[in-house]
Amino acid sequence: PRLTNGVFFHCRAMKRYLLPLILLTCQLGAADEISVTQRRFFEEHVRPLLADRCFRCHSEKKHESNLRLDGRHTILAGGDSGPAIVPGKPDESLLLDAVRYRSLEMPPDRRLSQKEVDILARWVEMGAPWPGAARGETIPVPRSHGLKITDADRSYWAFQPIRRPQVPNDPSTDWDDHSPVDAFVLRKLQANQLAPANPASRRVLIRRLYFDLIGIPPSYDEVERFVADPSPDALAQLVNDLLERPQYGERWGRHWLDIVRFAQTNGYERDAEKPEAWRYRDYIIRSFNDDKPFDQFIREQLAGDELDEVTHDSIIATGYYRIGVWDDEPDDKQAAIYDNLGDVVRTTGETFLGLTIGCARCHDHKFDPIPQADYYRLLAFMRGIAPYGKDKSLTHWELNPDTVFTPLVTAAGLTAWEKTKADLEQQIKTLREGSPPTAPELKEAHEKQLAELEKKLQAGPPWERALSVRERGAQPPETRIHIRGNYLTPGAAVEPGFLTVTGDAPPQITPPTETDSTALRRLLRDGGVQPTSGRRRALATWIASPQNPLTARVLVNRLWHYHFGRGIVATPNDFGSTGQAPTHPQLLDWLAAELIDNDWSLKHLHRAILLSNTWQQTSAISRDNQALTLDPDNRLLWRQNLRRVESEVIRDAMLAVSGQLNLQPGGRGFFPALSAEVLTTQSRAGTGWGKSDAQQRSRRSIYIFSKRTLGVPLMEAFDTPVPDRSEPNRQTTTIAPQALILLNSQFVNDRAAALAKLLLEPSDRTDTAVIQTAFQKILARDATPEEQQALAAFLQRRAAESPPPSRNAAIQQLALLILNLNEFVYVD
Repeated sequence: PRLTNGVFFHCRAMKRYLLPLILLTCQLGAADEISVTQRRFFEEHVRPLLADRCFRCHSEKKHESNLRLDGRHTILAGGDSGPAIVPGKPDESLLLDAVRYRSLEMPPDRRLSQKEVDILARWVEMGAPWPGAARGETIPVPRSHGLKITDADRSYWAFQPIRRPQVPNDPSTDWDDHSPVDAFVLRKLQANQLAPANPASRRVLIRRLYFDLIGIPPSYDEVERFVADPSPDALAQLVNDLLERPQYGERWGRHWLDIVRFAQTNGYERDAEKPEAWRYRDYIIRSFNDDKPFDQFIREQLAGDELDEVTHDSIIATGYYRIGVWDDEPDDKQAAIYDNLGDVVRTTGETFLGLTIGCARCHDHKFDPIPQADYYRLLAFMRGIAPYGKDKSLTHWELNPDTVFTPLVTAAGLTAWEKTKADLEQQIKTLREGSPPTAPELKEAHEKQLAELEKKLQAGPPWERALSVRERGAQPPETRIHIRGNYLTPGAAVEPGFLTVTGDAPPQITPPTETDSTALRRLLRDGGVQPTSGRRRALATWIASPQNPLTARVLVNRLWHYHFGRGIVATPNDFGSTGQAPTHPQLLDWLAAELIDNDWSLKHLHRAILLSNTWQQTSAISRDNQALTLDPDNRLLWRQNLRRVESEVIRDAMLAVSGQLNLQPGGRGFFPALSAEVLTTQSRAGTGWGKSDAQQRSRRSIYIFSKRTLGVPLMEAFDTPVPDRSEPNRQTTTIAPQALILLNSQFVNDRAAALAKLLLEPSDRTDTAVIQTAFQKILARDATPEEQQALAAFLQRRAAESPPPSRNAAIQQLALLILNLNEFVYVD
């Protein structure tokens, strides 16, 4: 997205770089680009409706009146009566006339409900957004009711065992020294008569690497040292260095928090804080920094309290079950319990298995071999989880310490508390059994001292707490299938079980016993924590098993996605039939096997990808390159992808280049300054948002207090997802508010002011020196002669104004201009 006009700053030599000019170009995006809201509306409402009520007569297998409704292009093409819809105009659309029974009467057997008609009308009014429309993608015909798993289902690529494929040994003149990753990519390119792009320059590589691994730009000096380093191992050494920095965990932890829909509040109208939720975020960051084996990482989150070795981290990890949306004032509390469990089942299926298991809550999955019974068998693993509150004793569901918090105790801490407790009890006994004073003033002091001691005793040990999972005992309640997803119409009872299609044996469920308990578990039980069923441990063991055909594939695909902007499977949360097939299936399996064989180490996999020629290609495109015609989406990886960095990275980079970034890790987080207008958008205006000092507000964006109903405008403008659902693939939109925020927001202008202060030290710097230093600080490179000339002219025009701005103000505008360059927010 190189932009095409520079009138904002009269800098014609720099016009192709200026991000604010999206105001002039935002209408020129790809025709099929749809928003997150549109995609979600289509997937949750339109796709199921068309599949359930229309495809029997109007799809690939059968198309009466020559009309197909299984793809946007087929709907627009229409049938014997003409186009089925007019995008944006539901009242002029034949499809809407038909379902309203105004002309044709469709479906003929049973009319759509008014709600279903409204869904179609709203969709057409949106412009009929359809994921993958530009590629002519259609919806598969849904499976019939009474789902039966077939041999064809079992032979689907995602359910095949992971076997390490042989690395291709094809001769290549393109990359003499190529890695296994390159070998698989080259084979695909050669099969399509394509050649890889040239390698990127070292300046491009170091910037790309810094943003990929730690989310902070390199300094000018760091770039110059890397460029001047003659060692052939310079890149490998830099990769190792960045992987060991604590900022790596913050960068990659943010990706994981997107996937598991982390936030520190409950959502809904009250949107109250989830106390101690920040500990889960910090656990994620620590785990990435420690390169914790990913199978262990999975087991800790799903069953950290049931493992043979229970640790503080494994207890904190089970906060995974508590970080989703929670309605603390439900009309139907029992329904709310199943909604919460359903949210966890759906998130677990998408996060670890890459399957939309949540679609089988009310009926058999429409497209994948997941019967409704499988959904409830998976839910049964979690049925014993204690809900947030007590049904009868609370007017609304408050966070009940007995069900959602676990004390983070140690043996030494328990010993110290027992001594303190004994001392307190002895003092209380002495005061109670002794002769009380008779003088009123002495009697009052005596009673006050006794009350204070009893208060300390009642308060219990000064242990920290973790928002965590707790179970209601070793025997969970019965789980029944809910007919049409309604708990008021229970069907057959089910036991915990895995996906039928994988053909795995029934789970071996063994509750943790004292013989395999750690000291921490015994301390927790002594403190009143209920024993657990062992069910979640069985689920975690299955998901994290090397024999599971899905988990490792899903994980390495996520890693690839974040390094290239697109996964080998372009739908990271959906490896099913409605997702996209892998572009390089053998490479996917090689990476999965490599992960498993190297103790599930993500850092090992980072090295394998980052040191490949594939990742190091340039993103530049020559107009005469035939690959642009044959593979415009770069699915075959003939070049690197140009990517815009995420909202958090934009904010952190601005703090870094202005010398203000505070790298303090961990803790509850901080509250960015928000305008009164933004604060009034809360459902309960004036509540739930704190104040942090300037130093705290300069911390990395991952530590921003994450409130579901109140977003930070800069973050929202640049596509930070709403944490209500798993988000594996952030949208990259181009909208006018992005330009307005980068030009006018207080945050960005404060960074420009800080830069101006740095640029004017010493105060007698010439314009040429100021411009050069500005480019070095902000873009980590020297200004070109053309840029020097354009910006010098800009400063001269500002000085010639009447009255002229102060030199500080002019330099601040200069810094603001450079912060608004596309180059600042895009990675080549």
